[in-house]
Amino acid sequence: MIGELTNVGQFVDRLLEDPLVPEEPVPFLSRLLGSSVCVQSRRKVFCVSLLRTLVQFSPESVTVEEAVRDQPELYTLSKSPPAITQVISEVMSELPAKDVVDELSKIVLEEQFNWHWLLTTMSVFVASCVQGAETLKVVVERWLSQACATKDTHLLSAAVLCARQCSGQNCQGFGSYATWFGSLQVRPTSAFTFLYSFLSELVPYEPVLFLKIHVNKVPSAPANCHSAVADYATLAKTRLADLNQTTDYVGLFGEYTTTEQEGREADVAKVIAHFHQTKQIMNIVLEASVFRRQFYEKVFLTELLKSKDLEHAEFIEKLYSVGKIPHGLYSKWQHLHS
Repeated sequence: MIGELTNVGQFVDRLLEDPLVPEEPVPFLSRLLGSSVCVQSRRKVFCVSLLRTLVQFSPESVTVEEAVRDQPELYTLSKSPPAITQVISEVMSELPAKDVVDELSKIVLEEQFNWHWLLTTMSVFVASCVQGAETLKVVVERWLSQACATKDTHLLSAAVLCARQCSGQNCQGFGSYATWFGSLQVRPTSAFTFLYSFLSELVPYEPVLFLKIHVNKVPSAPANCHSAVADYATLAKTRLADLNQTTDYVGLFGEYTTTEQEGREADVAKVIAHFHQTKQIMNIVLEASVFRRQFYEKVFLTELLKSKDLEHAEFIEKLYSVGKIPHGLYSKWQHLHS
């Protein structure tokens, strides 16, 4: 395949658009770089060019709003074509972490990139390079400060979405999005107001988990910016209510570090496993039924009552027998799974 191509652009075009490119990883790049025709002194130039061309492929095809909406579900390593992530990984292995970060920063500041491939590239990078994740975190926070100071919506979009992408990889060098967002120090007043105005405009497109985090993990606000925070909270809570969601963003055992759905499934699995071993209801479940009632009924029970396999059914019957499942929900569960 590569032998037929005359430049990097053609290679990327084929990689991203040709239906004949295999779905499974194929070491395209390592074969090329290991061949006798590859001049060693040009390896770095070639890899930087390939990285840039890939990230900038069809830059207008994904809008910011689409990127915000689709990021948690579509722009993940598990959903990315293995052949493409393999090429990105091989490029990363040829370049120092600082060079990768510098090139990504240049691309972002030039405002010519494809959201899908920028975010996918960042996932591959932070998943494979702890030092790179730490460096990238510094750069992302610099973007955010610069964007708020200059009222640059495009750069602020990049900072926020890249922070989410990196934190979604659960890499040691970045931490969770909730921790990152809650620890922001945005000053002066005009910069903080711009940040919250930006977040308010995204509310109709935001995934539920991020709305919940923004409501619960408010960064330190200047004294005269509390109205901006309150206005945003009202918008976010209204949107959550429209979606029949609570404002509670943590599961039974702590923050969701992946997607909210994965967190719910993990909570239920842990509770069921404990019951299967001990035949006892975990205290944390009983406490949630009293002190976190909205979360318990709308989130935990909703997830639990999706199933009627033997282990789930036994636990559900036990919860109902001690008055921890409302009769209406229990009857609906029986009817759906009868």
